[in-house]
Amino acid sequence: MAENTLEKAKSKDWDRDTDLPGDSMASQSTEEAANETATKETGEQNIPPEEGLKGWLCVLGASLTLFSSFGFLNAVLCVFALCMTSLATEYYQIFLAQGVAFGIGAGGVFTSSFVCVGQWFVKRRGLAVGIASVGSSVGGVIFPLFLDQVIGEVGFYGAIRYTALLDGIVLAAGCCLVRSRLPKKSWDKKAKWFDVTLFKHPEFAMFTIGSFFIMWGLWVPFDFISSFATSQGFSYELALALISIINATSIPGRVLPPYLSDKLGHFNVVTASGFLTSLSILCLWLPFDFHISHAGIIVFCLVYGFVSGAFVALLMPCVAKTGPIETIGMRFGNFQMVIGIACLTGLPISGAILAKQGETVYWGAQSFAILSAMVGAILTAGATVIMGRAKGTWKV
Repeated sequence: MAENTLEKAKSKDWDRDTDLPGDSMASQSTEEAANETATKETGEQNIPPEEGLKGWLCVLGASLTLFSSFGFLNAVLCVFALCMTSLATEYYQIFLAQGVAFGIGAGGVFTSSFVCVGQWFVKRRGLAVGIASVGSSVGGVIFPLFLDQVIGEVGFYGAIRYTALLDGIVLAAGCCLVRSRLPKKSWDKKAKWFDVTLFKHPEFAMFTIGSFFIMWGLWVPFDFISSFATSQGFSYELALALISIINATSIPGRVLPPYLSDKLGHFNVVTASGFLTSLSILCLWLPFDFHISHAGIIVFCLVYGFVSGAFVALLMPCVAKTGPIETIGMRFGNFQMVIGIACLTGLPISGAILAKQGETVYWGAQSFAILSAMVGAILTAGATVIMGRAKGTWKV
């Protein structure tokens, strides 16, 4: 009886997600009453309240870990990978150190940090996850400029070692702050690494597939905007700075839209962000493949950073909304495995398209990004409609 009461107390976070706006106070008071009853019956420590000092410290810690990567074991793996990269002399060594080892470490840091933040916040989950994700944008602003300057002074291998030192300090601080809200569970040897049954839920399946297509093309501007700018007559310094511009404008994009999403619905705002991601490439980047405009390219970077940052920041809150708080880790892990395939294959495909066109024109790679993001936005819109009908409200 006591265990059932405690489980009901924990699952109220999910119930509050499904409540209509007018029922939020009643849901919150019911949760508090259930928690108090569970504590009296079991004599065990209650689940910490939502948000609070521990919750915001977790947000800070997650932001620090994302600053470095884009879990202690994953943090160590990231630093180890950078150190091994600094010693690499062959391509396969760089592939194993930076591609495999750092990829696994960064993926673990990213997923675990977002899951922990998602546990601490329900009512303002969009804002909290958005603030946490700002760390990766700040890192995207600093690291390109940092490496460019340090490589000129100490060479490539020395710059990587300095980067490893900086990452190690920041990751250590972040790992000390990130904490799970829910009680620890014993290791389940029978647990599935990838649970296909989650995709029987249409809203989760459609949102995952839609996000796959958007992420398939989302990184194209990040990877090719500098070479594109150089071909358009930009100086090397300004072309490199465009990456920092995109990451800089993604900072407000990862805070303001998620803040609005807590009021208007996470699915609604992420769908709008998906459409705007595609339209920004279509209207603000593709035309400059045929007509040179330095100011226009800079404007594109400003806009694209904002809308793409909003989409990335809202992925986790949307996934969290498709089920109870106790299964956030499982659902987000499965979601990330699918998205990882998109990130792994998207840039090689766009790069192959660019190479096919002689690496002198970019409209083929741009078209790939536009079409994939538009298809994904349509699918996320479908997931939004399904969620709205299931919950009986448009604020999803």
